[in-house]
Amino acid sequence: MKMKNRIALICEPLFMYHHVGVRNYIYSLARLLSTNSHVDFVSYYRSPTGALNWYRLTPQNPNQLWGNTSAEDLSFSGTPQKILTQFDATDHQSGAHGAATFYKSHIGPDLQVENYDLGIITTPWLVEFTHRLPMKQLVGIVYDMVPNTYVFAREEKPYDFAARHCQGFVYYRDHCDAILTISEQVASSFQETFRIPEGRVTGLPPLLPSSYHRIPVAENKRDAQVILASPFDLRKGLKVMPAILNQAKSKIEKLVIYGGVRCAPKDVYEFFEDLQVESVVWYPNASSAITHQLFRESKALLFPSFDEGLGLPILEAQAHGCRVMVRDKRPMCDLTGPGAEFLADDVAENGKILEAMIDEPFDHQSLQRWTVDAFSTVHVLKTLCAALGDHNPKINTSAAIQLAAA
Repeated sequence: MKMKNRIALICEPLFMYHHVGVRNYIYSLARLLSTNSHVDFVSYYRSPTGALNWYRLTPQNPNQLWGNTSAEDLSFSGTPQKILTQFDATDHQSGAHGAATFYKSHIGPDLQVENYDLGIITTPWLVEFTHRLPMKQLVGIVYDMVPNTYVFAREEKPYDFAARHCQGFVYYRDHCDAILTISEQVASSFQETFRIPEGRVTGLPPLLPSSYHRIPVAENKRDAQVILASPFDLRKGLKVMPAILNQAKSKIEKLVIYGGVRCAPKDVYEFFEDLQVESVVWYPNASSAITHQLFRESKALLFPSFDEGLGLPILEAQAHGCRVMVRDKRPMCDLTGPGAEFLADDVAENGKILEAMIDEPFDHQSLQRWTVDAFSTVHVLKTLCAALGDHNPKINTSAAIQLAAA
């Protein structure tokens, strides 16, 4: 079986305005697949009678997809106390402000007329249908099992979101020819939970955002800048960050932050009230151009997340030669390259580790070269082809990440 010619990425109607990580994974997958195939974004709505009606989403400017995380670069800067006076946390919820806009074109109630070779359901929570979609081959994507795990492990239980995940997961089990996950760790967890037969679940190698297709060579000379990636989420270790940063504050010239709010506003206020680093810049909805710049200029990423489907900021940081400090836990530890450090149990020790990462000389270009080689998008394409039954694919090497002079 050869790589498919016509592919439908089945998406939420407003996926371009929702979760940043998910939509960028969809865009990255679309770019990767389009090196060998024709790719459509497809969604649906229900008529007043409850019937499904399908339509195609065509980007008005395809280039927006390859560099999209946000339509704006609003930032707050100054001391933590000054930032507290500049923003309203409720106005900066994570996932909004997508840059891409799409035309809609009607398909109708029957997808079969499009004769798609492959359909990929891009999120389990969009599944409201019970029949198998009329594709020659049907695949579902799993990002993580976090909502389902938290129903059992947390006091605040995400019952609704977990139920929507589960509905999609059961559909995958009953109707999909193959199930793709964004990491090997998620594949193991999903297969164990849903008892999927051997060979139907494939953990894809880590996939960098499409905006990393061509990136400048890393600079070894950097200021004492530390970066936080989407920290305003309790799952990301928000509560422990100020103490670690405060321990290293004498070495940190600037703290840069990107990402919106996925926690209670009081948790954001408490973060800035506790923080003692004097120079802070926060981009609630940063474009990919800004996130590239921030990683390129930073010496270290502090990323004490407890749970991840993949841990994308770890890849993004290292692709620009920025060292990472993470928990020694899968999947985060699976992504770490030269110069990475693992969090200790002691806050003071973590502060010393971060200070050393800022102070000591480091070859950022070497880390970048390691990352580009270890996480080449060609690895993803080969694994994807094998999962779909093509074990000797003709891979278009234009899919590979390229380093370009700054």
